[in-house]
Order: sequence, then structure tokens, then C-alpha cells
Amino acid sequence: MSRNAVARFKDPTAQLAEMTRELNIGAVLAGTVRHAGSQVRVNVQLLASPSGEVMWSEQYERTVSNIFEVQSDIAFRVARALQASLAPEERARIERLPTSNAAAYELYLKQQPLSSVVPERNAEGLRLLDEAIALDPKFAIAHAARARRLRFSGNRTGRDDTMAAVAAAQTALTIDPQLASGHYQFGMAILHLGRIDEARRSIQHAIELDTNYYIAMQDLAIIEANSGRLDQAIYWARRALPLAPNVSGSYYTLGLPLTLLDDRVAERFLTAAARRFSSGVEELLAVIEMRRGNAAAGFERMRVREAANPGNAGVTSLVNELAVYADTPDAAERLDTWVKTFPSQRGWWAPYTPRTLRAHLFMRAGQPERAQPLIDAALAGIRQEIGGGDRRPYPLYEEAALQLMLGHRDTALDLFDKAIDAGVLDSEFPKVDPLMAAIRHEPRFIASLSRIERLVAEMRQRVDLSGLEELVAPARN
Repeated sequence: MSRNAVARFKDPTAQLAEMTRELNIGAVLAGTVRHAGSQVRVNVQLLASPSGEVMWSEQYERTVSNIFEVQSDIAFRVARALQASLAPEERARIERLPTSNAAAYELYLKQQPLSSVVPERNAEGLRLLDEAIALDPKFAIAHAARARRLRFSGNRTGRDDTMAAVAAAQTALTIDPQLASGHYQFGMAILHLGRIDEARRSIQHAIELDTNYYIAMQDLAIIEANSGRLDQAIYWARRALPLAPNVSGSYYTLGLPLTLLDDRVAERFLTAAARRFSSGVEELLAVIEMRRGNAAAGFERMRVREAANPGNAGVTSLVNELAVYADTPDAAERLDTWVKTFPSQRGWWAPYTPRTLRAHLFMRAGQPERAQPLIDAALAGIRQEIGGGDRRPYPLYEEAALQLMLGHRDTALDLFDKAIDAGVLDSEFPKVDPLMAAIRHEPRFIASLSRIERLVAEMRQRVDLSGLEELVAPARN
């Protein structure tokens, strides 16, 4: 079971019955760690659930420098108590020390709870990881964690940080070729460069190395959804959900392809999930409103989320998009700020960078001379992406909108068809997308939307969408 899934339970012995119901588990490893100077005392118990019977217990007193021996011993003793057999590669992974430097490991642990989506916290996490790596340059998992944080920076700042993330993941894999997190972070970093097939293979390899790697499964589901392979996305999302049934991301990951396959089913599933979760779930519910032509309702829903999550770049991104689609009074002001801070960051749902959205607002206001520099910059960015091997559909869809602003309707229609070939399988958003309004009634555009609908219908027949509400965690309590 994932760390995130059990994080909210503060007292496993007192909450054992609740954990059993919510997580469908058979045993819990509980314990305490006391750290004083260079000495560490660890008390640990393996409890059968829901009875609370002690299956095994031990107390360890060690120096900090020997603490990794305790971790390995606990792993082997728990496996023995559960009568589980360990494959040679599993045994080797348990015995392999993450680092020989206890101070480096402590710095690594300190950065773990720091948010990656809040820029200031992410920067602090990077600083701690840099210190850890300075103490032990061979600390592979620290390099992989650094790749993750650089990846999140790259979402906002662009290619330089993304390339740094790729390099950090490669360093991790050079040190430890069997490091699942290294393969996962490498795959996610090159995904941002548009190398979809290579990213998919790398993340699948990470799952082969760690068959409980639920975050890798979730991100693979998102990759498949964004690539137009909705049935595959459902497979990976449903495989990940039992490993983290009380984590909001599990419901977002399943809700994303559901929204494209059948938004009525998605709405019921997400509404049930929203009784406990907000992150990701509220975003998709807002998107469903927007796709149905009610961007104002989606904007109001997300404005509440923004107020509750100041500094969350992903939430702010979606609010900014919805402000444009809903034509709110503050849309231009929001876009001006977004263009200044993160000009290359793509939107949360629509594949537009803020430069393209701001250019749209200028064009709508009858100021093409102010839109032109933004259009030129956005087109230059797209050329760089495609020239660098980006195979995602986003640049194609964005360029279609830009070509429409320039009055090139046939070129825009050609690009829209290419975006469908690359994986755009949303037939509803283009109908309400104000940047596509100029071709909304074109026969070619209508025929392209019909093609999307046929492709989605074929995939819908390959998946079972019944009973999804029952997967929501509160239903089991």
C-alpha cells in the first residue's frame, strides 16, 4: 500500500478497524522512532488486521550510521512473518543501501513533505536535495527526487529546467540502473519534451521493477488519456486505485479518461468522490461544466479552489483558462500576469500557452497589432517543440488556433485533423472553444468532430463503465 494512502492514519493500533475497511488490508506495520544525537531507537510491531494480533515485534537501538541495517532487517523479518517469499531481485533491492551518508539521507527525508506545485516549497526542496547530493554524489534516489522537482519547475519555466530534470534522472540511472523511481522520473521528464513512446516504455519499466508503483500507473493512465488511448488509460487507472483508494489523485486519474469516454458517468463518479476529495476532482467537475458550454459555472467552482490553494500553479492555470472561456471581467488582467510569469506553461485542460490566450483576447478587442508579437512568440515555441521531436497533440491544436487568428482557415483545419491523429479525442471542447469559433460551422470541422466521436465510441465498447461509483472509498465504510 502506498505511503500516501496510509499517511492520514496517525495511530494504526487505534485505527486498525478503520484502516482495514478503507484500505482492504491484511496487516499493518506500526512503530516509533526516537532520535537523540547519534542514537536511534526503533520499536516496531506487525499487526494482523482487523484483530490487532501481534504477529511479530522487535526493538532496535543503533547509531544513525547503522540505521539502514535496521530497515533491511525489518523488511526481511516482516516477509518471514507473512510467509512471503522474496525473489532474488527483491532481496537485492532490500539489501541495497540508498546512501552511506546518514546526514545526506536526513536532508532527503526533510525535502519529502515539501510541495512540488508551490514554487517556493519546490525551490526549498531542491536546495535540500542539492545539499544531500553534495554530501553523497552517488545518492541515486536523491538524484531521482531532484529530477521530479526540476520537472515541476519545468512545467512553469520551460525547457531548461526540463532538460535539467532529464539529466538528473539519467544520473540516477547511471548510479543504479534498477532504480524504479529513476526510470519513472526519466519517463516523465522526456514526456515534457513530447517523446511519448519512449516515456511510456520507461514508465512501464518502472512498474515492472516496482509492481506497487501506483503513481507511475496513474501517470501512465494520464499519458494514455492524453494520447487518445482511453481504454488503456482506464486499465492503468483501475490498476492503481486499489493501491491508494483514499488518495484524491486516484479519482482524478480515473475521472480523466471517463470524462472523455462518457461525461455523465464521469460526473456521477466524480461527484461521489467530491464528498471526500477536492484536488483534481473539483478541476474535472469544472471541466465538465466548461465542456457543456457553461464555463462561468466552472470558473466559479475553481475560484473557490484557488482561494483555498494560494500558490498552486495548476489550480491557477485552470482558473485563468476558464476566465477566458467565461469572458470574465478580470480575464485580461489574469492573462497579463500569467504571460509575465509562465509564458510557456500549457493550460490545465486546453493545450494553449498563455501567450495564445492573451493574443485571442487582443484580437477579440480589435487590437491585432498587440496580438501579433504574442502570436509570433507562440508559433516560434511550437516550431521549437515540433523540431525537437515533440509528438504530443497539444502543439498542433494550439497552432490551429493561431492560424485561425491569422485568417488561415484551411491550414487550421489541416492542423486540427493532425491533432486528432496525434491523440486529441475531445469532441466537446472544440465546440465551445472560443478560439475555434471561426470554423465551428465548417463542414470539415464538423466531420472531424464526428470522427472523434466514432473513435471514442469504439473505445467505450472495450471498457466496462458499470459500478464505478462503488469504487469511491466512502462507499466501503
